[in-house]
Amino acid sequence: MERNYISMRSYIGNRILFKTNELENLWNCTTKTVNRRLKKYQDKKLLVFQAGIGRGNLSQIIFSHPFDVELDEFLNQSLAAKSYDDILFLLELNLPSQWLNNALEDVRKIFKVHYMNDNLTCLRTILPRPVTTLDPRKASSALEAFLLQQTGDTLLDFDMEKQKITPRLAHHWRQLNFGRTWVLFLRKNVLFHNGKLFNSEDVLYSIKQACGPESVICWALDNIDSMECLDEYSIKICLKKPDSFFLRYLCSINLTMVPNGYNYPVDQWTGTGAFKLEIKNETPVRLVSFNDYYGIKPLLDIVEFWNIKKVKLIPEQRADYSPILLNDGFNFIIFNHKKSPVFNQKEFREALYHLLDSKQMFTELKRPYNNKIKSYFQTQEKHIPLEDSKIENLLKACDYNNEPLTLGFMMSDEYSEEAKWIQQKANKYGLRLELMAIDKNEYLSSNLAESKIDIMLAGEIPSEDIQLSFLQFLFSPVLLPKRFFSDNIYNEINEHLAEENNDPETISPNDNLYRLDDFLFSNYYIIYLNQMKHEQMIYPFINEDVTSSYGYMDLKNTWFIDEAQYR
Repeated sequence: MERNYISMRSYIGNRILFKTNELENLWNCTTKTVNRRLKKYQDKKLLVFQAGIGRGNLSQIIFSHPFDVELDEFLNQSLAAKSYDDILFLLELNLPSQWLNNALEDVRKIFKVHYMNDNLTCLRTILPRPVTTLDPRKASSALEAFLLQQTGDTLLDFDMEKQKITPRLAHHWRQLNFGRTWVLFLRKNVLFHNGKLFNSEDVLYSIKQACGPESVICWALDNIDSMECLDEYSIKICLKKPDSFFLRYLCSINLTMVPNGYNYPVDQWTGTGAFKLEIKNETPVRLVSFNDYYGIKPLLDIVEFWNIKKVKLIPEQRADYSPILLNDGFNFIIFNHKKSPVFNQKEFREALYHLLDSKQMFTELKRPYNNKIKSYFQTQEKHIPLEDSKIENLLKACDYNNEPLTLGFMMSDEYSEEAKWIQQKANKYGLRLELMAIDKNEYLSSNLAESKIDIMLAGEIPSEDIQLSFLQFLFSPVLLPKRFFSDNIYNEINEHLAEENNDPETISPNDNLYRLDDFLFSNYYIIYLNQMKHEQMIYPFINEDVTSSYGYMDLKNTWFIDEAQYR
């Protein structure tokens, strides 16, 4: 039994009559191929098919066996053959809920820790979407950043608890010339996954590559005047002017070190991290523990990531599973100032602020509500009360003339629901919104957002270094502010960033960043909505003291207990 047959059964359901072009669209093939497949299935006595006679007449199909019986057969065959791709394909379909609930018990046994040959431990787990890139210069999503953190290293780290720069591949550093010159001293005997020894030439090459126009971190490195390898394990970096955040930039995952001359192959990745990438462009993505890692080796030997979107393998409430709270994120609205002049009028933006009552939205959508936030840092006290009574007058005060505006949103069921709710409420006030869903990969790789979308509903998950994350959010060329804000807005942003912090190594709360965040909020350039509580259910044999990493479990610190040994 094959995938095409199962997908057809799932699509047709209990119907007898259908149009042949429905299967052409489902299978993405010609009429001739559809007829050939149906004849094959009929020869196997899986169905009886009678083509519709004449243009526009419906065809008839009668299946020989109940769908749940065939699903059981397909699942058992896949389990026996360890064809996990087929199992994940099955779970993506629209299946009978009773069968699905029963089948998940068998499927869950696959996605956990297993002992393999030579007593190696393998964790099979789920990724919500395919991995698009592990090129540090281009990584701009939490998923790619998480994988880079597991497989690569930066020169420095940021200790969130102590709010202090800490060593990583550079074990010490020295500030000279009043902060305009930095000398970094590098660890010895660090190996890349390809066996090459790490040295200062790799640092020089990695930073030069990150300065290129295709890099999402190039904005942070414009201040570099020159670089020089002093010897094999030290490098000097001279800045055009002192920069209080320079060491923080060296902690960015986008400055993960690569070997000198690395050409960033799309199907491979070579770093110095605790795990090395064994498979990327196939299912599963496979990480294996790097035996020559310079630091503390991970306690897991192998991690396999399987891509599945629609089905939760672990239920919301289940006594033998434990929830862990990972990085908080938030949803927000941003306006495309490069597309419509109405967004330059504060009255229009303020009207949208009062319209976007996220608590009302979540209540009416019958979904759990997390707190409305007022700032990127989620700590600011300033609050502007929401007042529906102001919306109509604010819209009248600006130059909005009932023209349709496109509200874009990331392609997901949750965002689709929220966008429809916003559209319906906006319509009550004469604000015409047309909806456009956009795929994450399409959003990152094209100018569709800039050319087609007027207002965008999106989400952000800051890294642990939230101040650096805020700057990356504003200045990364692939993220929405840089793509949507006008030059005039950025002139104001740069004025707020003009003040310098005189102690670049010990990070105190940076008042000018908070003032900038308050400026963006008070002028409604960014409308912060609700907090996202990213909770992940974990198996009971995985320890609960798992530090979060870009919204995922940090695999380097993950371990498990084999309960069978203690019974």
